[in-house]
Amino acid sequence: MNIPKKEELFYSPVIEWLKDNGFRAIQFMDEFVVGIPSLSMLGIQFIKPCIVGYKKEDDTEVLAVVEVRDSKQLLFDAIGRCAIYRKMGAYSYIAVPKEIGDEITDTSLYRDLGIGLLVIEGKEVKEKVKAESQIPQREEMRNILLSMVKFAIEQK
Repeated sequence: MNIPKKEELFYSPVIEWLKDNGFRAIQFMDEFVVGIPSLSMLGIQFIKPCIVGYKKEDDTEVLAVVEVRDSKQLLFDAIGRCAIYRKMGAYSYIAVPKEIGDEITDTSLYRDLGIGLLVIEGKEVKEKVKAESQIPQREEMRNILLSMVKFAIEQK
């Protein structure tokens, strides 16, 4: 999967934002794919998040999944992906550049869907819409994603 060059520029600030919020972060890389098998559930072989954050809180392992988009035309795809990720992780975000984020209000449908909105300007990331924490509902998918993320973190 080729990551659009502009989207790739936003990965580093988002990873830093996750780290500032207590997560260890893994980004999608061609040499190590964090992908969730989904053929029997969605009709597509894999879904691959852009960035996944992991942290341990008390006895709970928490995942935050972030889809980075640099185009308004790709937001609908990101919303669908985040709806799926909400079933397996505690938090789900869409990260967009400031020029897109400025057009979205903090009372948007993102809030209704429980999807957080991160707005990126240079190296700064602001949480415009807070992600709603959720107890994962698809344990089998969560366990696959969790094991991949933990393995990737160990390889760093």
